[in-house]
Amino acid sequence: AAGALLATRLLAVAPEAERAERERGVALARELAARLATAAAGVARVQVCVHAGPVRLEGGRRVGGALFRTAEWVRETAAGGCLATREALDGDVP
Repeated sequence: AAGALLATRLLAVAPEAERAERERGVALARELAARLATAAAGVARVQVCVHAGPVRLEGGRRVGGALFRTAEWVRETAAGGCLATREALDGDVP
């Protein structure tokens, strides 16, 4: 997508900590979408998507995996705003 940015964060292994981190990620995405929309002042459409998925690591660096295949989970809308996938919300990560 034009003007896209992919930011990642590794989630905790412990289920309770992992769920809390996903919840923080969704909250951060909502806040980011609101701030960017305010800054865009109607000149540009802003959309923030949040997803949880597997990544491939090499030497501690994120180098690929399902999370990097954004065409599979980013859904653009005319309205913009913040969208969260089922995986981001309920943790059903393959």
